[in-house]
Amino acid sequence: MIKIIFGPNSVSYDRKNKASFNSGVSGSINEKINYSINTSKDRDNWSNSAYFGIDHSIINTGYAISQNGHQTTSSINASGSLLATPDTGLLFSNVRRDTVAIAKIKNIEGITFNDSPPTDKEGNTIVGVSPYIENNLKINTEEIPNNVELLDSVQNFTPVDKAIIYREFKYSTIQRYILRIKNKNGDFISAGSAVRNKNDEYIGFVSNSGVLLLNLLDKPNKLFVISPNGEKCTLNLEKVESNDHKIMEIECNE
Repeated sequence: MIKIIFGPNSVSYDRKNKASFNSGVSGSINEKINYSINTSKDRDNWSNSAYFGIDHSIINTGYAISQNGHQTTSSINASGSLLATPDTGLLFSNVRRDTVAIAKIKNIEGITFNDSPPTDKEGNTIVGVSPYIENNLKINTEEIPNNVELLDSVQNFTPVDKAIIYREFKYSTIQRYILRIKNKNGDFISAGSAVRNKNDEYIGFVSNSGVLLLNLLDKPNKLFVISPNGEKCTLNLEKVESNDHKIMEIECNE
């Protein structure tokens, strides 16, 4: 058999000098969709085939069709895995590994760990890991919402073969405010003024032009501003929404 290859095409000759021609192309539309098309023909027969595959976060699917001079056949395939733990219940995944880790960041969707699929609406995803060596399960911090402050971003473990490791990543939800505070006369509150809550705990200070930056675990209804000369006024935050993208002007009432 002699085979001459021209890029994706090939022409073959057998001992009876019978020629056959093959041509094919394959590629991907994006990181989740792939395809392939092939055609072949000799003096007596011909055939065409095509495949279209989609990688979902919970399952991989594919559709194939082939045709020759006598018949047309098609097939659909699906592959993935089903896991269950007391902490997560049933989980579907396109990860097909004997040893896996379930990563959770509670109720935050669309977060990836290492090269994992994105988390579901409960914050779960599955990552393939290697047994008997230390694995680093790392969260992609660029995907974390602005109002979330992680308490840990990497967890290390050494699993045995065929283990299912469960790791939850804790976080705090932060209320962020950028306020520009004025007094009842419309003047900026003095720089250096202290800000305290109802328990007289120090929260922060006012900078130039009356700007106050706040990062709070819980939203207070009121805060109290004490100027360097002892003057005191009250900030009412009941109707103020947290927002770390723009400055909001607010009046400090006596």
